[in-house]
Amino acid sequence: MAPNAPSPMEIESMNDAAIEQVRQQVSDIIDPRYDTKWNMIRWLQSVDYNIPKTVHLLKKHLKWRKDRRLDEPESQSLLQFSDARRKHAPIDIIGPQRVEGGDRLVVVDRAGRIDVAGLMKAVQPTEYLHEMFRTSALSPFIPEQSKQRIVFAGSNWKEELLDIVDKECLPERYGGTIPDDKCLQAFGPIPKSMYWKLPASYPTMEQLHKISVSASKHRMLVYKVDKPDTELLMYSHNENDITITLYYSKDRNSSENDLELAVAPIPKCGLPAMDLFDYNCEFPGYYFVKLANESSWLLPSAYRMIVIEKESGKELEPMNLNEKWVKKGQKSKKK
Repeated sequence: MAPNAPSPMEIESMNDAAIEQVRQQVSDIIDPRYDTKWNMIRWLQSVDYNIPKTVHLLKKHLKWRKDRRLDEPESQSLLQFSDARRKHAPIDIIGPQRVEGGDRLVVVDRAGRIDVAGLMKAVQPTEYLHEMFRTSALSPFIPEQSKQRIVFAGSNWKEELLDIVDKECLPERYGGTIPDDKCLQAFGPIPKSMYWKLPASYPTMEQLHKISVSASKHRMLVYKVDKPDTELLMYSHNENDITITLYYSKDRNSSENDLELAVAPIPKCGLPAMDLFDYNCEFPGYYFVKLANESSWLLPSAYRMIVIEKESGKELEPMNLNEKWVKKGQKSKKK
């Protein structure tokens, strides 16, 4: 069944004034390529057309994009592009979902998921996954608006997909008439020679401090930075999903509501590899790393982390390293 979503006519009649208000309030920071009606609608829909909240969230997102230079040419962007991902896990933009009047795009990734951009995500799960979702083991933790846009299709998933997308707009593999080799990139398994290995310049896993985060709870690490434009290297590892957010304040004792958002929440999936995130602390003061275990409803999660000052090569220890929920790592090796 198709999920609930406003029709183009409904959107046309109810959003012109809201779009204009949002546009005016973000005009000083938005890239012209994203200053479109459909982008504004996407942000408005995500918060039920609350204009102040839309502006707040969109500005934070645009500032993050500017700081990471995501809208610059690839050679200047701080985004890490992966040739391996392009070659072995490509994402294909097929085209409009209708032969005539299509206002959404069909996107296919190699995890078996089909996205109809702006409308839904369709997958072909096992019956177990469908039942687990239906019986609310996971359902309470997913926003209602998001639930309406997710479809767990069964054995007749091709027929369900054709209710939303014309067969002339789908690859043959997914029940359509477009030859697969005309729209789907060829790909192969990643060779073992490309498997990730710990670089010699990284700290060892034993040197990372282990932070325990209870289910549906969060922890906050506090770091004091004395000089402006201090570049930090944040090495981390998490085997389970966790969300990380970075805040800033001039005052060590500021409440969470008074902290300034430095990096918007980043959901991180569990991986066997160590991750490196570099951040330039523009101002001296206190930086708060919030670790939220939002995806777990029963079990705690462990997050391992160490912060190194790039210029000195020395560890910047959190001010609350002695908390009972932190297990100290081994001393960093001198460089």
